[in-house]
Amino acid sequence: MADSVLVLTRLGGVATWRALRRGSSWREIRQALDTGGVVRVNRGRYALPLADEARVAGARLTGTVSHTSAAVHWGWAVARTPAEPHVTVSPRRHIAAARREGVRVHWRVLEPSEICDGWVTSPARTVIDCCLDLPFDEALAVVDSSWRAGLKP
Repeated sequence: MADSVLVLTRLGGVATWRALRRGSSWREIRQALDTGGVVRVNRGRYALPLADEARVAGARLTGTVSHTSAAVHWGWAVARTPAEPHVTVSPRRHIAAARREGVRVHWRVLEPSEICDGWVTSPARTVIDCCLDLPFDEALAVVDSSWRAGLKP
């Protein structure tokens, strides 16, 4: 079990079956699942029980962490900490309401260049999304914080 947990820790707490399988045997993964050291969040996607909520939500919906959830990841100040993680998915996807529960889902086409590390929107895309979808004061907090962190318009 320790190997599977260690592999997931090195991968940031969330990983696909393929990534997890590279560092662990399927028996170690099965044991970790049985003992609760690893949880299955979606078909082919696994996480540590205490992994980042936004990242787990993105994996669960096979989407990209975005908006203020991404801003928090980038270390920027936000006006209000998001009560629910923001996840962006393809507009072609249909996600049942029960699966969307507890997540603010946004439908938008994201280019590969707008996704960092395969799970979070890029800094520039994060600012754009916040400006498009959030109330003015929340968007302004993210824009101001991103500028102070070095992101230029």
